[in-house]
Amino acid sequence: MQRFSRPPRKIFVIGTGSYLGPKQPPGRPGHSDQTDVLSQLRPVLFSLRILGLYSGRREEYGKRPSPWFDHVSPWTCVVLGLLCTYVTASLASCMNGQFWAAAFPFLKTGCALVSSQAVIRKEADVCHLAWRLREFPSACTVTLRTTATVMATSVWAFVALRIIIQCMVLLAFTPRELSEHAASAWFGIDGQLPRELLLPLTMLDRALDSILVDASLFSSMALYLSLAVALRHRYVAFNAVIERHALRRTPLESGELKQLMLAHTELGSAVRHLDAGFAPTVFCWVALFVMGVCVEVSRFLGHRRLGDRFEVVIL
Repeated sequence: MQRFSRPPRKIFVIGTGSYLGPKQPPGRPGHSDQTDVLSQLRPVLFSLRILGLYSGRREEYGKRPSPWFDHVSPWTCVVLGLLCTYVTASLASCMNGQFWAAAFPFLKTGCALVSSQAVIRKEADVCHLAWRLREFPSACTVTLRTTATVMATSVWAFVALRIIIQCMVLLAFTPRELSEHAASAWFGIDGQLPRELLLPLTMLDRALDSILVDASLFSSMALYLSLAVALRHRYVAFNAVIERHALRRTPLESGELKQLMLAHTELGSAVRHLDAGFAPTVFCWVALFVMGVCVEVSRFLGHRRLGDRFEVVIL
């Protein structure tokens, strides 16, 4: 006798008439824009795409995975090459007797390079996590898109402010100070260029440094924080279900209890997925903050020297 069966349908009830059905690819009916994580993260992802750290080619649902280096563009190679150049230049400044002036830039550029390559390599994991989060309803008063927009806007506003302040500082430099600053930033090379030529070159260098280093570093942080906020919204919805059943004091059937157990297990799996992909990078961010504070405190309290070129430039 021929047997007909259909796959079990997972229903995660929140309130009346609200449920989560089986998995569906992005763009098909059955999912609201509130649960479309990739659409909600678009401001942050757009910033990463401008910087060459996100290609967007892994967003197609169910697409066969391919190696991360298949989606690396020439612009991505240029950005990573410039980041490596800034790391090398700051390391050279540290080794040329300017340790306290260049220690924090070296830490920051190194962390930006680590964050950038992590985002490039983990693009498929980010998209996969976004697809998994679509399976859960989101209960929040502020949408994830608003959070992502605020983060992306804050990153570029900080970059623009830093460029403006650095250019104002460079304009106030004397020709000798400008030449010393250029030598410190350019592998110790002091070409004795005229101020009319050296000033725009140093301004361009500082602008590129702010855009590539700061924007890459903080946009990577914004992506991680946005995914963490998305997970929090799912946990808020899950906790609301538990609280609702607790207030009603109604006994749960075995099927309902199983659904809650499966939902909790899958949410925990999504948290582990996010942690496994970003844990080393988050460690670098925390280390940057701690070591940066130590370097700056040591520099201003015990190792401050007359003539430090970066005392005013660093924000």
